[in-house]
Amino acid sequence: MQRGLLRGRILVANSDQMRLQGRLAVAQAVCLLNQPDASEARCPRHLAPPILTLERALPGTRDSLSDGDFRPVYRIASEESGP
Repeated sequence: MQRGLLRGRILVANSDQMRLQGRLAVAQAVCLLNQPDASEARCPRHLAPPILTLERALPGTRDSLSDGDFRPVYRIASEESGP
């Protein structure tokens, strides 16, 4: 996406700031694991960064984009069926 915006091949794109989402999720999990009875105010249950509408490449991709060499790996284990 970033390259497409830079080259003008993509005119508009949305970013849900996936890296920031990950950091918020970890912080939320740690808070709730350390304080399971914490109030909503102390450990918010619903967190999300704003969705950004991009018309040009981001000056910094720290919160939005994965590294260029990132490749998701999915492994699916098959269940062996019984006799």
